[in-house]
Amino acid sequence: VGKTSVRFDGAAYYLKTTPFTLNQPETVYLVGKQVTWTINTYVFDSNTNLNGAIFRSGTTPTIQAYAGSGITSAAWPIGTNAIIASQFNGAASALRANLGTATTGDTGAGNMGGFALGSNTAGSGWGNIQVEEVLIFSAAHDTVTQNRVVAYLGRKWGIAV
Repeated sequence: VGKTSVRFDGAAYYLKTTPFTLNQPETVYLVGKQVTWTINTYVFDSNTNLNGAIFRSGTTPTIQAYAGSGITSAAWPIGTNAIIASQFNGAASALRANLGTATTGDTGAGNMGGFALGSNTAGSGWGNIQVEEVLIFSAAHDTVTQNRVVAYLGRKWGIAV
């Protein structure tokens, strides 16, 4: 049968938690793939719109981490399984795919306070993505810790990182 995943069709579906305390620093790992790419659609968002989000911006396959301001990365090709590591930590934030070099910068000071997967928090801006696993930590993982988590997830899901 293979491994389980959740497919978001980019047209209507998403998952959202009830609000909970989740303040910066925050580190989110997502295992999945972009099925198609449409500008301004979301991979995930926070409880309050754009207080900790990954969405598509610029040109394909660019993704952006945003929590009041943004940093971009073009390292997640369409149709390719990857582990996206996003760290929301003000001016010390980072975004990368697999064990690639992180794009660093200031994502802003927004606190997630919850989690929406496959869209923005309002249930629009749906992303056409497939997700195998999401890990959320209320801490800023250093590069060594990120490398360990990404390597573990790569082994678990059969992704060359």
